[in-house]
Amino acid sequence: WLVTIAVLAFLFARIPVQDVARAATQAAGWTIPALLAMTLANYLADCLAIWKTIGWFVAPLGLRATLALRGATYLLAVVNYALGQSAFAFFLNRALGVPMMRAAAAVLLIMGINLLAMLILSSLGILMGAQALPELRMLVLVAYVGLAVYVCLLVWRPAWLARQPILDLL
Repeated sequence: WLVTIAVLAFLFARIPVQDVARAATQAAGWTIPALLAMTLANYLADCLAIWKTIGWFVAPLGLRATLALRGATYLLAVVNYALGQSAFAFFLNRALGVPMMRAAAAVLLIMGINLLAMLILSSLGILMGAQALPELRMLVLVAYVGLAVYVCLLVWRPAWLARQPILDLL
């Protein structure tokens, strides 16, 4: 919540609320249906990815169960993203008997893949000449540094980290 409030405060400090309201009322009629279609496509792609990832690395989970579970966790993620992801791990633990650390590892793997995809897409946008704020360029650079540290830790596998069951999926 604090991050959301900070981001909105940052944006509305630069963009007057009246301009946002005016732009929203002048949007094309196809905007809402297009956004709904994109949201549905994203939901289905997310469910397919989770269904396969959980099936490969954790436990068999039916596609219907994945669709229902992901829909419910999306509702929780509206309140808090981490809450939605935690609920998914909790379900895997309670319903399928997956050890909590393994369920958490699966959720962290999925989150890591999502972050990597966003980093790649952000980088492509910047490389293609998008007008990026200097803060965004710095954030992408910091993300690449974090990715380098992460990869080094996975390759090096220090003893204190290798003993953690959270890395079993990697």
